[in-house]
Amino acid sequence: MTRAPVAVRFEAKHTNECWQFDMSPSDLKHVDQPEWIDPARGKPTLMLFSVVDDRSGIAYQEYRCVYGEDAESALRFLFNAMAPKDDNPLQGIPGMLYLDNGPVARSLVFQTMMERLGVDWRTHMPAGKDGKLWGDKSLWEAGLSGPIRDEVG
Repeated sequence: MTRAPVAVRFEAKHTNECWQFDMSPSDLKHVDQPEWIDPARGKPTLMLFSVVDDRSGIAYQEYRCVYGEDAESALRFLFNAMAPKDDNPLQGIPGMLYLDNGPVARSLVFQTMMERLGVDWRTHMPAGKDGKLWGDKSLWEAGLSGPIRDEVG
């Protein structure tokens, strides 16, 4: 008999204590082709990169054309998310970054950069058949945080 992992709800006490980070293929189906596309690599995927502050619910999002989920694209986005902005109060270095257990979290480049910035990072275990955290897409679209499942074992 297999038992589902226990759901643990984490709630940050302060702004910038925890950001939830996600990259999702976009439902937007057409954009003009960027000049940098390399036909030898195939077509890039339009993805929505998002961080949401767990305490305030403030979100920062960018659309990016990428060749899969990679550490370089994630770090470029996070640099923009942490940078001062006139139109969004989300900025600065978070204490913790919470993301899925995909290629970015497994990247040594990503792990090293988070260590150098002093950012603790944690991954969650996907709960759905599609590999998404329960309610993941609707929560990110709404800019809200939700239930969190901790990685087990």
